[in-house]
Amino acid sequence: MAVAGRRTPEAPAGGQRPGVAIAYLVWMCALAVTYVQWPRAAGVTWTVLVGSTAVAIAAGVLLYRPEARGPWLLISAGIAAWAGESAYLTALGLASSTATPPLAPQLFSAAGYGLTLIGLLLLVRSRTVGDRAELLDGLTLACTIALLAWIFLIVPYHDGHDQMLNERLAVLVYPLSGVVRVPLLARLFAGGGTRLASVWLLAAGAAAGFASDLAYAILYLGEHPISMEFGLDIGWVAFYAAWGLASLHPSMALVGEPTPQQSPRAPWLRFALLGGVCLIAPAALLGWALDHREGELTALGAFACAAIVLVLTRLGLILLDYRRAGARGRIVGDAGAAMVAAVDAQDVAAALAKAGEALFGSPGRERLQLAWQTEEQPVRPGLVPAVRLPEPFRDLVGSHPAALVLPLAVNISRAGHQPAVLIAAGTPYELVALHEPVGTLAAQAALALDRVELGHEVRRHASEAYFRTLIQNAADGIMIVQDGGRIRYASPSAGRLFAPAQLEGTLLGEIVGGEAVGKVNAALRERDAAPVVWVLDTPGRERFDVEVTADDLRDDETIGAVVLTLRDVTERRELEAQLTRQAYHDALTGLPNRRHFQQRLEYAFSQATPENPLYLLLADLDDFKEVNDTRGHSTGDELLKAAGQRLAVSVRPGDSASRIGGDEFAVLLGHVRDPGEVEAVAERIIEAIGAPYLFGGEPATVGVSVGFASSRQSASAEELLSNADLALYASKHEGKHRWRHFETSLHAELLERAGLRASLDQAIADRSIALDYQPVVELEAGRVIGFEALARWPHPERGLLAPDRFIPLAEQTGQIIPLGRWIMRQAVREAAAWNALVRAPGVWVGINVAGRQLADPGFVDSVAEALDTFGVPPGLIVLELTESSLLQHGQHGGGRAPAVLGALKDLGVRIALDDFGTGFSSLSYLTELPVDILKIDKSFVSGVSRSPDRVALVEGIIRIASALRIEVIAEGIETREQWDRLAATDCQYGQGYLFGRPMPGRDVRDLLRLDPPVRLPAAR
Repeated sequence: MAVAGRRTPEAPAGGQRPGVAIAYLVWMCALAVTYVQWPRAAGVTWTVLVGSTAVAIAAGVLLYRPEARGPWLLISAGIAAWAGESAYLTALGLASSTATPPLAPQLFSAAGYGLTLIGLLLLVRSRTVGDRAELLDGLTLACTIALLAWIFLIVPYHDGHDQMLNERLAVLVYPLSGVVRVPLLARLFAGGGTRLASVWLLAAGAAAGFASDLAYAILYLGEHPISMEFGLDIGWVAFYAAWGLASLHPSMALVGEPTPQQSPRAPWLRFALLGGVCLIAPAALLGWALDHREGELTALGAFACAAIVLVLTRLGLILLDYRRAGARGRIVGDAGAAMVAAVDAQDVAAALAKAGEALFGSPGRERLQLAWQTEEQPVRPGLVPAVRLPEPFRDLVGSHPAALVLPLAVNISRAGHQPAVLIAAGTPYELVALHEPVGTLAAQAALALDRVELGHEVRRHASEAYFRTLIQNAADGIMIVQDGGRIRYASPSAGRLFAPAQLEGTLLGEIVGGEAVGKVNAALRERDAAPVVWVLDTPGRERFDVEVTADDLRDDETIGAVVLTLRDVTERRELEAQLTRQAYHDALTGLPNRRHFQQRLEYAFSQATPENPLYLLLADLDDFKEVNDTRGHSTGDELLKAAGQRLAVSVRPGDSASRIGGDEFAVLLGHVRDPGEVEAVAERIIEAIGAPYLFGGEPATVGVSVGFASSRQSASAEELLSNADLALYASKHEGKHRWRHFETSLHAELLERAGLRASLDQAIADRSIALDYQPVVELEAGRVIGFEALARWPHPERGLLAPDRFIPLAEQTGQIIPLGRWIMRQAVREAAAWNALVRAPGVWVGINVAGRQLADPGFVDSVAEALDTFGVPPGLIVLELTESSLLQHGQHGGGRAPAVLGALKDLGVRIALDDFGTGFSSLSYLTELPVDILKIDKSFVSGVSRSPDRVALVEGIIRIASALRIEVIAEGIETREQWDRLAATDCQYGQGYLFGRPMPGRDVRDLLRLDPPVRLPAAR
């Protein structure tokens, strides 16, 4: 991450390019191998190798875009000049006949050295701005190395060799340029340069090149013939490869960025290095003089060496004093900072003791201590022998022989004492050497003590004024009450609380009223600060509540009494009572809510005994959703409110009625001598709530189902609630508007029902529900015209279950939706198979539809999909609906049955009204809904053979249906006499065991294969 505008090697400007560096390294290795293996092409290979380095440096500038681009480009240009020198020499060797000035290669070489050195100098300058000391150190080292080169290379060999002087100077350029590069590259390591890979690569390459340059100069100027084998050139190859890699590493972008200048320091290693460098020149002079027996020069060299050693020794002592002074300054500064943060004299003393341990170098021993003089035993300031100190101060010095006593100029002295002094214990030598820093610490301690004492005084005065203002303006009343109950002080708030009574000097018991007198006396006697509430009845004011906290400060010198803090909590307690009522009572009916009911149930159950059982009665409104949907939620709320009031007046005195849910209520009945009392309460509730209501001038009626259970049958309050809920469920299941007492069998039924539901889920998923088909015949001729599809469930444990065992359960749980879709597709598939076997007119199939299927938004689409899938004419599909489903979802109930039946008629299917005559509004449905077929219920058919009234009723139904052009099917025909009577009434079709029992689909197909057209055996 880049911080404060600086880039890091991990986040270069142009992103990391490791592939470029690797490719460059492989390329350079290949050139080095070529240079060694093919000597004839050495010149060309060397030119390419050097030129590749120049190109790599320029490529690094383009890739990473450093801020200091100029130095890098100058270095690239210098190396390019060396490549030009190599190319020139190579060309000269290939065309020896061409006359070339001998000065040209040297110009290329000089240009290369000059440009690279200038580039390095600018790179160093941009990185280390203003650091002249480091630059001077580098130049000193360079001059010394140059001097050694002069002594050991130039002087010994400038005579006696046939090389031209300019040639030897040209050769010396190589090591001398390396000498200059060394300090420059060393400067790049400053300011975090050691963390940059590019700096390390530049330094390594320069070191390798310098080694080869030095070796080349020695061989060239020496008596040995020069060898241009790879052993000598390996340093230059490493030089070029390393500098190219340095420019291709991401850290090259940071090499030229300015770095913070280091704080001044004088390390001993650098001092020793510079001292050794300074001794080289006089040492070389002394050695030369001794070698040539020059007496005067020998003395000059010896004196020069001695003088430099003495100067260096003096500078070392100065450096040591400088370091000690710096360390002492830091100690004094840290102690001063600690004393600035001190809050009392102990903090100041601790800061001085810590500083003394650091100054004297004796951890764990107090060498600097803060003390206070007394008028009886003053102490003389200055350096004092320990034996002359007064007795208290002598103990502070301990075993040390002397003490330095420095008075502190504190403007505010401690009460009863003279100003403070600072005592430093140690030897006389230590104390004289540390007099100045100890004096500085004394001055800082005096200022710190002044500030501490002044701060205490300011805070003391401010606190008094602050708390006086607080008490005068505090909302809570404050009283100071003496022993005996007399009020010594009362704040303005306390006066307003008891106005118009005069408080100060009055007995507290006289103004608080009768009931609170005992609590007042107890508060004054007991030493308890826990708040209590007094209900006061003072003259001129109504009763009000006061929260009182008593603090016993009779042992306090400044108070010496009991302090009472009083707060008027009348409104708060009223609000708490109101919130408590809201939390435990239903906002609509005013009855206790479920939370309150749970608490009462738990308590009442804990008090119940077998002789005095607890009964729990649950009441749930029947068909409340219908009122809510048709009349609106406001009417529903009014109905709930009225039902709650009727419930409350229907129970016995002492019974607890609650609203525990939306339209569900609960009653706790205790002290029941006879279960008949509970039954009587249940009857009253059913009668009261079932009476008509009048809302907005329109009547409304709802029923109620009741279930109750006894604590004798329950092991816990939770089980009692569960048992009562089971009884309520059974009451609703048996037809609503009634009550039911809990019986053990209800729990078994519930378990059986739960198991049956789980099995039904699996049966629907596995498609293990079967369909049988009962024939519908034409009564006149006995010809089969259709079949009614009837679901059968082959249960693995309970055997074959009829629809009345599982279809109602499927409706209640919502499983009827997927089951109904499967039955629809299966029946339509069978109808398609049947009509492929018979001639027109076709055989239709009747499919029973539950009420919840009508409420399914996808029901009509599922019927249309089945017709399209199997290609059955819509007229051969009869959807049979019961009156109860139409009553639940029809137009009187605000349902969607009329719209759904209209959409089905648009598809072309026929609608049959099943179990006709058992509902409440049968005749109204014949005109309001698109009914095609009436199926007279079995209860009417079974009586036609013995009751003329039943025959007349059936004839009336048939006439009405005929007038409305509705076909009639009589259900449940089981005898020949019933068949004849119905045929005589002009009933068109019949269905029952007389004509055939439900049969599988394969038997239906066998029956339809008979030719001529099918007639059942009963018809013959």
